[in-house]
Amino acid sequence: MIKADDTQLVERCLCGEVKAFDILVEKYQKPIFNIVYRMCHDYEDARDLTQAVFVRVYEKLGSYNSEYKFFSWIYRIAINESLNYMGQKKAMSAIPEDYHSEDNTPVEILEQVEMTENINHCLTQIDPKYRALIVLKHFQNCSYEQISQIMDLPEKIIKSRLYMARQQLGRVLMKKGVV
Repeated sequence: MIKADDTQLVERCLCGEVKAFDILVEKYQKPIFNIVYRMCHDYEDARDLTQAVFVRVYEKLGSYNSEYKFFSWIYRIAINESLNYMGQKKAMSAIPEDYHSEDNTPVEILEQVEMTENINHCLTQIDPKYRALIVLKHFQNCSYEQISQIMDLPEKIIKSRLYMARQQLGRVLMKKGVV
Protein backbone atom coordinates (compact mmCIF):
# COMPACT_ATOMS: atom_id res chain seq x y z
CA MET A 1 0.00 0.00 0.00
CA ILE A 2 1.34 3.43 -0.94
CA LYS A 3 1.45 5.82 1.97
CA ALA A 4 -0.77 8.82 1.19
CA ASP A 5 0.12 12.26 2.50
CA ASP A 6 -2.32 14.18 4.66
CA THR A 7 -3.51 16.47 1.86
CA GLN A 8 -4.40 13.48 -0.32
CA LEU A 9 -6.20 11.85 2.60
CA VAL A 10 -8.20 15.03 3.22
CA GLU A 11 -9.16 15.18 -0.47
CA ARG A 12 -10.25 11.54 -0.34
CA CYS A 13 -12.31 12.27 2.80
CA LEU A 14 -14.01 15.17 1.08
CA CYS A 15 -14.91 12.79 -1.76
CA GLY A 16 -16.66 10.57 0.78
CA GLU A 17 -14.01 7.92 1.37
CA VAL A 18 -14.49 6.88 5.01
CA LYS A 19 -11.30 4.78 5.07
CA ALA A 20 -9.22 7.90 4.40
CA PHE A 21 -10.56 9.56 7.55
CA ASP A 22 -9.87 6.36 9.51
CA ILE A 23 -6.24 6.61 8.38
CA LEU A 24 -6.02 10.24 9.56
CA VAL A 25 -7.53 9.28 12.92
CA GLU A 26 -5.12 6.38 13.31
CA LYS A 27 -2.17 8.60 12.42
CA TYR A 28 -3.05 11.47 14.77
CA GLN A 29 -5.03 9.86 17.60
CA LYS A 30 -2.06 9.29 19.91
CA PRO A 31 -0.44 12.74 19.48
CA ILE A 32 -3.82 14.45 19.89
CA PHE A 33 -4.60 12.40 22.99
CA ASN A 34 -1.19 13.29 24.43
CA ILE A 35 -1.66 17.01 23.94
CA VAL A 36 -5.21 17.14 25.32
CA TYR A 37 -4.19 14.96 28.27
CA ARG A 38 -1.35 17.38 29.05
CA MET A 39 -3.87 20.21 28.93
CA CYS A 40 -6.65 18.65 31.04
CA HIS A 41 -4.77 16.08 33.19
CA ASP A 42 -7.65 13.61 33.26
CA TYR A 43 -7.50 10.36 31.32
CA GLU A 44 -11.24 9.95 30.69
CA ASP A 45 -11.69 13.62 29.81
CA ALA A 46 -8.72 13.39 27.44
CA ARG A 47 -10.34 10.42 25.69
CA ASP A 48 -13.58 12.38 25.33
CA LEU A 49 -11.71 15.47 24.17
CA THR A 50 -9.75 13.45 21.63
CA GLN A 51 -13.01 12.16 20.19
CA ALA A 52 -14.43 15.70 20.17
CA VAL A 53 -11.33 16.92 18.31
CA PHE A 54 -11.84 14.34 15.57
CA VAL A 55 -15.54 15.16 15.32
CA ARG A 56 -14.58 18.83 14.90
CA VAL A 57 -11.90 17.90 12.35
CA TYR A 58 -14.46 15.93 10.35
CA GLU A 59 -16.95 18.80 10.49
CA LYS A 60 -14.33 21.38 9.45
CA LEU A 61 -12.43 19.28 6.91
CA GLY A 62 -13.78 21.39 4.06
CA SER A 63 -12.18 24.50 5.55
CA TYR A 64 -8.68 22.97 5.71
CA ASN A 65 -6.23 24.99 3.59
CA SER A 66 -3.69 22.62 2.02
CA GLU A 67 -1.12 25.44 1.89
CA TYR A 68 -0.61 24.77 5.61
CA LYS A 69 0.47 21.58 7.31
CA PHE A 70 -2.40 19.34 8.38
CA PHE A 71 -0.45 18.65 11.59
CA SER A 72 -0.61 22.33 12.55
CA TRP A 73 -4.29 22.61 11.67
CA ILE A 74 -5.38 19.57 13.69
CA TYR A 75 -3.18 20.56 16.66
CA ARG A 76 -4.77 24.01 16.67
CA ILE A 77 -8.19 22.37 16.84
CA ALA A 78 -6.96 20.20 19.73
CA ILE A 79 -5.64 23.25 21.60
CA ASN A 80 -8.89 25.15 21.05
CA GLU A 81 -11.02 22.22 22.20
CA SER A 82 -8.81 21.82 25.28
CA LEU A 83 -8.98 25.52 26.14
CA ASN A 84 -12.77 25.49 25.71
CA TYR A 85 -12.99 22.44 27.96
CA MET A 86 -10.83 24.06 30.63
CA GLY A 87 -13.01 27.14 30.52
CA GLN A 88 -16.01 24.94 31.29
CA LYS A 89 -14.40 22.69 33.90
CA LYS A 90 -12.07 24.06 36.54
CA ALA A 91 -11.34 20.95 38.61
CA MET A 92 -8.51 18.91 37.10
CA SER A 93 -6.63 15.86 38.30
CA ALA A 94 -3.34 14.34 37.23
CA ILE A 95 -2.45 10.70 36.80
CA PRO A 96 1.08 9.41 36.41
CA GLU A 97 2.33 8.19 33.07
CA ASP A 98 3.66 4.73 32.35
CA TYR A 99 7.24 4.65 33.66
CA HIS A 100 8.51 1.22 32.72
CA SER A 101 12.20 1.49 31.96
CA GLU A 102 14.82 -1.18 32.36
CA ASP A 103 17.44 1.48 33.10
CA ASN A 104 15.72 2.97 36.14
CA THR A 105 15.67 1.62 39.68
CA PRO A 106 12.37 1.53 41.56
CA VAL A 107 13.46 4.59 43.55
CA GLU A 108 14.25 6.51 40.34
CA ILE A 109 10.91 5.51 38.86
CA LEU A 110 9.11 6.71 42.00
CA GLU A 111 11.02 10.01 41.89
CA GLN A 112 10.08 10.46 38.21
CA VAL A 113 6.42 9.75 38.96
CA GLU A 114 6.43 12.21 41.87
CA MET A 115 8.19 14.89 39.83
CA THR A 116 5.76 14.44 36.92
CA GLU A 117 2.78 14.64 39.29
CA ASN A 118 4.21 17.81 40.84
CA ILE A 119 4.88 19.40 37.46
CA ASN A 120 1.44 18.40 36.17
CA HIS A 121 -0.16 19.90 39.27
CA CYS A 122 1.87 23.09 38.89
CA LEU A 123 0.94 23.29 35.19
CA THR A 124 -2.71 23.48 36.23
CA GLN A 125 -1.87 26.59 38.23
CA ILE A 126 -0.63 28.67 35.28
CA ASP A 127 -2.59 30.56 32.64
CA PRO A 128 -4.02 28.07 30.07
CA LYS A 129 -2.54 29.98 27.11
CA TYR A 130 0.89 29.58 28.68
CA ARG A 131 0.19 25.96 29.59
CA ALA A 132 -0.52 25.21 25.93
CA LEU A 133 2.87 26.63 24.93
CA ILE A 134 4.74 24.61 27.55
CA VAL A 135 2.91 21.45 26.53
CA LEU A 136 3.66 21.99 22.84
CA LYS A 137 7.34 22.88 23.35
CA HIS A 138 8.41 20.64 26.20
CA PHE A 139 6.03 17.68 26.13
CA GLN A 140 5.23 17.43 22.41
CA ASN A 141 8.70 18.64 21.33
CA CYS A 142 7.31 21.01 18.72
CA SER A 143 9.65 23.53 17.13
CA TYR A 144 9.01 27.26 17.43
CA GLU A 145 7.92 27.21 13.80
CA GLN A 146 5.40 24.43 14.45
CA ILE A 147 4.04 26.19 17.53
CA SER A 148 3.78 29.39 15.53
CA GLN A 149 1.69 27.60 12.91
CA ILE A 150 -0.46 25.81 15.49
CA MET A 151 -1.14 28.94 17.53
CA ASP A 152 -1.34 31.18 14.44
CA LEU A 153 1.10 33.67 15.98
CA PRO A 154 4.51 34.95 14.85
CA GLU A 155 7.53 33.03 16.17
CA LYS A 156 8.76 36.14 17.99
CA ILE A 157 5.54 36.28 20.04
CA ILE A 158 5.72 32.52 20.67
CA LYS A 159 9.26 32.88 22.05
CA SER A 160 8.23 35.82 24.22
CA ARG A 161 5.14 34.07 25.59
CA LEU A 162 7.07 30.85 26.15
CA TYR A 163 9.58 32.82 28.20
CA MET A 164 6.72 34.25 30.28
CA ALA A 165 5.18 30.77 30.55
CA ARG A 166 8.44 29.33 31.90
CA GLN A 167 8.73 32.21 34.35
CA GLN A 168 5.17 31.65 35.57
CA LEU A 169 5.70 27.88 35.88
CA GLY A 170 9.01 28.47 37.66
CA ARG A 171 7.33 30.71 40.24
CA VAL A 172 4.64 28.10 40.88
CA LEU A 173 7.24 25.31 41.16
CA MET A 174 9.27 27.36 43.65
CA LYS A 175 6.17 28.30 45.64
CA LYS A 176 5.19 24.62 45.89
CA GLY A 177 8.76 23.67 46.83
CA VAL A 178 9.21 21.42 43.81
CA VAL A 179 12.47 23.07 42.73
